[in-house]
Amino acid sequence: MTISKTLSKSSRHFWLGWIPFWVYSAVVFEGAILPGTAVPAFFASSVNDKLFHAGEYFLLFLLASNAFRKAKKAWLQNSPAGWAMIYCVLLGAGTEAIQFVVPGRFAELGDWMADTAGALGGLVCLKVMTSFLRVPVKESGRHGNF
Repeated sequence: MTISKTLSKSSRHFWLGWIPFWVYSAVVFEGAILPGTAVPAFFASSVNDKLFHAGEYFLLFLLASNAFRKAKKAWLQNSPAGWAMIYCVLLGAGTEAIQFVVPGRFAELGDWMADTAGALGGLVCLKVMTSFLRVPVKESGRHGNF
């Protein structure tokens, strides 16, 4: 028996949608509040740093959009990509603001812009993927029903 058959639909949505989203959000936040001495030297280059920020928020956007699509609240389900973008932009701004008080860390507008660019990249990727994966719906012959 497979896991998908043993778990209810709401339980699957929780484990496959919300858990990865919250765990990854916590990892992103934890990385933002690490003291400057704990940050690996690999990120010392501003190019590596910006690419990392963009990649981090690209994935965060995809996880957030997936979780919001599976939400129980209709207002989240109606526009999961929009809410995911808002979440990413606000989390990026919030983590940069927190870095004002973290020893050895500096808030940078460029980091927030890289976060936002990564989330926008996720949005574009999601839109392209869904447009290619969308299966045409055949009309049944009755008006209003597909």
